[in-house]
Amino acid sequence: GRGVELVCVDYDPMVGSIAKRFFGFSEEPGCSLRIGGAAEEVEELIAKGEKFHAVVVDCFQNSVNVPSSVRSASFLRNMRTLLVEGGKVLHNIWGWIPEYSNKEAFSWGVTEEFVRTIIRYEEVFGKESVTVDRIAEGSANHVILATKSSNPSPKLQIELK
Repeated sequence: GRGVELVCVDYDPMVGSIAKRFFGFSEEPGCSLRIGGAAEEVEELIAKGEKFHAVVVDCFQNSVNVPSSVRSASFLRNMRTLLVEGGKVLHNIWGWIPEYSNKEAFSWGVTEEFVRTIIRYEEVFGKESVTVDRIAEGSANHVILATKSSNPSPKLQIELK
């Protein structure tokens, strides 16, 4: 088989320099680094006909906010296009929880961003194909996991009379 192919994308060229200097990262066949915005790079990969089994999104514009470009419906549709059948997107996102210890840092804007992002994933991938899990108890850090399925499981419908 082909083995594993890794494509890393980062907006900041400094990240590539750090990865090379401190973590031994090197570009070689099957391992590449692309510098640019995630949305634009995903569009370029689609244009080249690339397909992936997994995509990890870990984009923050500051310590808690995820750029709107990687929360948009068009970006999520493009990620779904980039995936093979059964492929998965794992999206690291900050989401507030009532028991979060740093109450001073609470933000309704981040809460709204978190909820709207989940709703968009459910609209693009289907509600039954999306799960959301907190990274650790007491953490505001969450992971959205979405699976591409052309045959989502049928929804249970209950009719009340």
